[in-house]
Amino acid sequence: MATMGVKQDYNQFIDKLHQQGLKTTYINTAAGEANFSTYGNALSQSMQNEIMDSFNTEEDYKMQAEIAGLFKGKGSNFMDSSSFVSSCKNLGYNVKVEYRSTSYIRDYKSGNFSNTVGNGAIAFYTISDGQGGEIKIADANGNGGLETEEIFMNNILGDVMKDMSIPTNSAVSGSHATSGSNSSNKSEKDKEEKVTQEDFNEKVDEYLKRGYTKALSSSLAAKDLGKRYSYTGTLAAKLEKEEEKKKDDELLTA
Repeated sequence: MATMGVKQDYNQFIDKLHQQGLKTTYINTAAGEANFSTYGNALSQSMQNEIMDSFNTEEDYKMQAEIAGLFKGKGSNFMDSSSFVSSCKNLGYNVKVEYRSTSYIRDYKSGNFSNTVGNGAIAFYTISDGQGGEIKIADANGNGGLETEEIFMNNILGDVMKDMSIPTNSAVSGSHATSGSNSSNKSEKDKEEKVTQEDFNEKVDEYLKRGYTKALSSSLAAKDLGKRYSYTGTLAAKLEKEEEKKKDDELLTA
């Protein structure tokens, strides 16, 4: 793995992730949605420094590449906290999760359309290999999980992208896959047959909770799971009613 850093802007950084086969978060720039450079730079300076300073050996960058491979293997830009922790442990890493106070911008997709900077506690992950390698990653937009971009926040904050090869890791939560496991050889058909209607509804609900529409949540769930069902859950209807009530209340108090 090469160690030379290349100075670049944010769009070049995203392009490099795509070239490695990684999915990144859709950002509605026309509507003014914050990207992860904005999220990262809103963190307290001490937290930014702690993230960047944790990357100081070749082992650290090797860990980062392998962890990013979890997202590549999953085929998604997002992993909820419990799945992320479990998947890192399946790779043989130790994971400590703390909730640290900091300034941060709450996720635009969760309703912070003004990208307002506030203060609160966000998840802060310390991941180590037990042999001296240790990296730190923050849930910079406080949405209860990690996006691909947050795995590379040190690169965003430092405006430098290390040259590295991202493997395809399949050690996602519940699979208990390792580099020598035969589970990675299962056919796509076998995987699809194990996806149930309940699995699909739960995945759609995950995206609904993050502020996506029902249609987009269904599409993203189908992409994640490799199988599409008609959504039969109740959360979408509940959220729609809450949004309608909110609009009615705003009209009545206007």
